[in-house]
Amino acid sequence: MAVSGRHTARQTTRAGFDLNEVTRRLLEHANGQDTPLIARADLRAVLLHASESQLDSLTARLVETGVLVRVRPGLFINATMDAEPLRGLSCLVAALRPHSLCYLSFESALSYWGSIDQVPMASTFMTSGASGTYETPWRNIEMRHTERSRAEIVERTGWLDDEELMIASPDLAAEDCTRCRRPTVSLIRPEHHALAIDEWREHWAGNGNRGAPGG
Repeated sequence: MAVSGRHTARQTTRAGFDLNEVTRRLLEHANGQDTPLIARADLRAVLLHASESQLDSLTARLVETGVLVRVRPGLFINATMDAEPLRGLSCLVAALRPHSLCYLSFESALSYWGSIDQVPMASTFMTSGASGTYETPWRNIEMRHTERSRAEIVERTGWLDDEELMIASPDLAAEDCTRCRRPTVSLIRPEHHALAIDEWREHWAGNGNRGAPGG
């Protein structure tokens, strides 16, 4: 990614780093990674000789030029990775809520089960942690807090092996929508939802959480 402008050139020269070179290093770092997430500690590993102030300055410029996308303080998406990696979403959720249970619910779960026809633009989660919304270049994430117990969550969710994520059962996803007063409830097609519940009971209930963290 080319960086132009006198101010940028002077700034990177004073810092002792060229943004093009830094971008190249980030691209090399991305090779072999299964997630676009990169933490401040990883940036320090890429920029071995940067001081704290230089690291702050370079990080700000990389965010400004779109090479990095800030998710939260100290956590970024390395935009030099072109495609969404297989485990990008699960790694991002784990990084955002490292000490919480999180499961796909609302529109995401209902779309997966076929209870609604719409494909959501964001990945929607329930979490035992704090609510929050996050914009990323490849997926927006919405999290809503739940007071449900860990035992109930584990009992009423399944495990998606490919995505490495927990997902609400069809009836749990619908209940979450009702509790949070989401308009998605009106989009549920009763006949499709009934089939989804039957599929859950036949193939998922009691088996879906194999391999789930803490399940």
